[in-house]
Amino acid sequence: PAFVDQGQATLEEGGAFFAGLSQAFAIPEDALTLQFTVVELTLGRTADRPPDVFEVALLDHATGIPLLGPATGLADTDSLLNVQQTGQLYFAPEVLNPGVDASGDLASILEPWTLRLDLTGIAAGTEVDLYFDLLGFGDSDSRVLIDNVILVTEGGNHPPTAMALDNASVDENLVGAVIGNLSATDPDVGDSHGFTVSDARFEVVAGQLKLRDGESLDHETEPSVSLDVTATDQGGLSLRETFIIAVDDVDEEGPLSVEEVVVNDGDVQRSNIETLTVRFNRDANLGQLIDDGTIVDAVQLSGGSAIPLDATRFRYDAATFELLIDLTDDGFGGSQSTVLAAGRYRLGLDTSEIVGLVDDDGTEDGIRRSSFHRLLGDFNGNAEVDLGDRTPLFEHYGTTVGDALYSFAFDLNEDSSIDKYDYYLWKARFGTSLPENSKVVGRHVFYN
Repeated sequence: PAFVDQGQATLEEGGAFFAGLSQAFAIPEDALTLQFTVVELTLGRTADRPPDVFEVALLDHATGIPLLGPATGLADTDSLLNVQQTGQLYFAPEVLNPGVDASGDLASILEPWTLRLDLTGIAAGTEVDLYFDLLGFGDSDSRVLIDNVILVTEGGNHPPTAMALDNASVDENLVGAVIGNLSATDPDVGDSHGFTVSDARFEVVAGQLKLRDGESLDHETEPSVSLDVTATDQGGLSLRETFIIAVDDVDEEGPLSVEEVVVNDGDVQRSNIETLTVRFNRDANLGQLIDDGTIVDAVQLSGGSAIPLDATRFRYDAATFELLIDLTDDGFGGSQSTVLAAGRYRLGLDTSEIVGLVDDDGTEDGIRRSSFHRLLGDFNGNAEVDLGDRTPLFEHYGTTVGDALYSFAFDLNEDSSIDKYDYYLWKARFGTSLPENSKVVGRHVFYN
């Protein structure tokens, strides 16, 4: 199926092998580029079937002849852009920012992904049809989301067209809390933006919307805040949008509980485990436990047997109620390499040591437990090295330390580059998994 919802086009694989949307328009005077943003791109493959493909074409409305392209390296196509399930990207010369050196190369696509098409070779007034097509040949596992289709004409600066805030809630009583990351969409490629807010309690620092130092919010008096944010580009053009910030209630007098345990700051991959973050609903005596060294009794990690953690691996932030546990081989020393072998782990919090903590994990034994796993090559976090891990690996393929897309978790041989040797290591582990009853003893995985 294909549909448009709130200005965003969605193509999804379904019963038919084809899902597509088209738009007819005339090329305006002084047209420079056509740009669009791929918000989400997921392409699947079913065994014994061709892989799924995403294509874009711009055709003459009268003749059906391609006005841009076709994509270099492909035969029998009218598309200007062809994205394969393998990550190969084929594109026409008129695609100004394909993100790869040559048509047919593996692409490292970071969503959202904005593409610009050169329209200067098409006469003004030409009637055209723009096509977005998803070709699916098997299971319904492919999906494409497209937004911000914009025609850019000559004539200088254009205002930003949209703003986004990736989080719109904050716990009450958190002083100087960061709410979320702000971003602006602008048809002028490379334009930068400044942000201002309507409420003096807030500010934007390095793209982050936050409360000013010394400021906090109270749910009982103000359960939500309506905040006008203005994005202004380098040429002085601006856009204003209103965001509603929810002020979450915190039980200030009730029992202490764990709101969540976050692995690797929320990163889905489980190939390399650097940190655990335990977020509580209110302040606790964790700082004192760290200072006197008894944190090692209050917080324990096990994987079949206890895994020693000394007090230097713990940090507690009383402003955010977060306990950070470093699981790298040098403990806050700068290393990114985990100390954990492959296996399933339990983090246990002792309610007799952490004052007021409730054991709410379903087993009333005085230990509040959370589970997670580590498996080299598991980039989608499903405890198995499978085809779903290949796409994330290819997104980082060809990068080195210092590149924006480089991530240590994908550098399996830890040589500061993500290349064919990492792919070989991943491929050698393809098919490995962690059954529910697996555990860790020493550096090996055993099964009950």
